[in-house]
Amino acid sequence: MITNIQRWGITIRQQIYYVLGFHIWNANVAEMGLWYSTIILAIVMFIDLKISANKKLFYNRMDLFCHYVVFADFLLEGILRSLTLFKDPWYFDFYFCAIGFTLVISSYRLYIIKEMKKNQKQLIK
Repeated sequence: MITNIQRWGITIRQQIYYVLGFHIWNANVAEMGLWYSTIILAIVMFIDLKISANKKLFYNRMDLFCHYVVFADFLLEGILRSLTLFKDPWYFDFYFCAIGFTLVISSYRLYIIKEMKKNQKQLIK
């Protein structure tokens, strides 16, 4: 039986990777450090997503898709930053992205949980 804590663990870990990556980038690392940190964290995020998907920790495909969007955003921003398209050294707007992703994914998950409970009550009747 999969618990809600296990299901929410992937969301929390992904947000940690996301914020960690941006903090590494804001530490004014060299170009190659930026590139390597992007690739390493993207690989870790992807592996974590695949393992979680294999363990069926996502409620449905839309839930999985939302988590892949966070991964894709992180990878895209890392690539764009390494190509010197974004060079603001004190770039902390990513917190708004992290908060936005958290709100969207959390709201969707809470909605799914509510619907699952409602359907269980209907099955019992």
